[in-house]
Amino acid sequence: MKFTGAKLIDGVPSSFLAAVLMEVSQPLSLLNLNTPESLDFGQVLVKIFRSGACASQVHEIDGRKGEDPYLPHMLGHEAVGEVVGFGPGISKFDLGDVVVAHWRKSTGIDAAAPKFESQLGQINAGPITTFSEYSVISENRLTRLPHGFDINLAPLLGCALTTGYGAVVHEAKVIPGESAAVIGFGGIGISILKMLQTISAQPILVVDVSRDKLDLALEMGADHVIDASELTDDLSGAIESAIGGKADVVFEATGIKGSIEAAYSATSNYGRTVLIGVPDPKDPATIPTLPLHFGKRIFGSHGGSSNPDVDIHRIAKLVRSKKIDISDFPTQRFKLLDCLEAVDCLRNGAMGRVILEMEHRRSPVPALEHELGS
Repeated sequence: MKFTGAKLIDGVPSSFLAAVLMEVSQPLSLLNLNTPESLDFGQVLVKIFRSGACASQVHEIDGRKGEDPYLPHMLGHEAVGEVVGFGPGISKFDLGDVVVAHWRKSTGIDAAAPKFESQLGQINAGPITTFSEYSVISENRLTRLPHGFDINLAPLLGCALTTGYGAVVHEAKVIPGESAAVIGFGGIGISILKMLQTISAQPILVVDVSRDKLDLALEMGADHVIDASELTDDLSGAIESAIGGKADVVFEATGIKGSIEAAYSATSNYGRTVLIGVPDPKDPATIPTLPLHFGKRIFGSHGGSSNPDVDIHRIAKLVRSKKIDISDFPTQRFKLLDCLEAVDCLRNGAMGRVILEMEHRRSPVPALEHELGS
């Protein structure tokens, strides 16, 4: 193919498959996108191997994040792949480097968002998108994959593990012996539990509405669990009863109004409530603010306030030294062609993390493949 950027690896195809959001509250469409003929300053062309998928993408599809001015657009914010091309100015990578793609900014150029051409017209993309066989990603949303890290679990470094690590270490600043509760045991909740264990928080309680997820939490070492589906009211009281008082820190990972309110209520007078789940702006939580004047704290997490270039390698060291075990991190895997099933799996409360695996077909998907999304 013709290429006028700085460098390009041999064998990059002229088009690739991508899952695209054409309209809010409609199924994703599968389109063949044209590989760009040039790359701008700071842009990196990445061959995606595996992409994570989480509730954040479901919220985008459903329009929960408000008006979407960028339609139609690509999706995804965590992945692992290979650098196969880059434009001017790139200093962090060489061709052939295996990298983690993450939505949090780190070092490097904050490049302009790309646009792609398809059989249905122009498709927008942000600084990072990953639901595709190839993607153009900003240099500062990429970090070299630590040596020896399992490539099948590497997408977790792009969001789930770094958010869990950052929420515990950077934001809540948990210290050994503090009590902790985790409300919501999806991919982020699992990551938080594992990080709390490395800090030696005690006791650790997990709340969810899924018995299977709670059984998993116990297998992973949680001290207590609460099945919220069996409660008629007063989740905060159940948390206090289970751990023998209010918790030093509560992580809320569902975004549900009642859960947010219970998390704050169950937090001690000098404790911290960390909000990670995306709330519904149409149904805001209400909390009494007087305790905030006397030492209680509540704040929203922004990806754990993580610095991916630093924290990804710290997490990898914890894994290598066996301070943290992610081999049991549950994943449910789908081919990109099965992205509609993957989204349904997320909506139905997927265990752990959903992973999209790219097949990199040699021939393009038929032009009408997008009708799968109708």
